[in-house]
Amino acid sequence: MKRWEYKIVDLSGDGLLNTPGSPTESDLNALGEQDWALATAVADKTQKTDALVFKRPKA
Repeated sequence: MKRWEYKIVDLSGDGLLNTPGSPTESDLNALGEQDWALATAVADKTQKTDALVFKRPKA
């Protein structure tokens, strides 16, 4: 059975990877280099994205 590990990136505070503002293509590519893949985005009731959830196979 395949097992997964997850990373939750909170966008409501300091942003992705502790950089202010929206995630950049460079930020997302950095996560991809670490084998993280976007699983879902979590939005509040106004449809503003508050968090991104990434997953990768557990070693």
